[in-house]
Amino acid sequence: MYSLLLTAHVIICVLVIVLVLLQNGKGAEMGATFSGASGTMFGSQGSVPFLTKLITVCAALFFISSLNLNYLVGKQAKGASTHVMQEVVAGKQPAPPPSSK
Repeated sequence: MYSLLLTAHVIICVLVIVLVLLQNGKGAEMGATFSGASGTMFGSQGSVPFLTKLITVCAALFFISSLNLNYLVGKQAKGASTHVMQEVVAGKQPAPPPSSK
């Protein structure tokens, strides 16, 4: 479950980055007016409403997946810390971490 959610999260991150880079800058309308270019690829209103809605949906998915990943990692860490604390209360020495040699 964790790896599937992490994979979806990374895909959503890349998608949000690409969509933000596809948006026009603030001064792009003035240059398009004089050069004769038009934004008819996404309809008569241009790409603004379509990309804005798409980024809003992707941002919502990003936040939801972030919260779910945080919940899963917190749940795993809580179980690990509880196990260590039970050993300390019982008077046992916790196992040392593996050496990096």
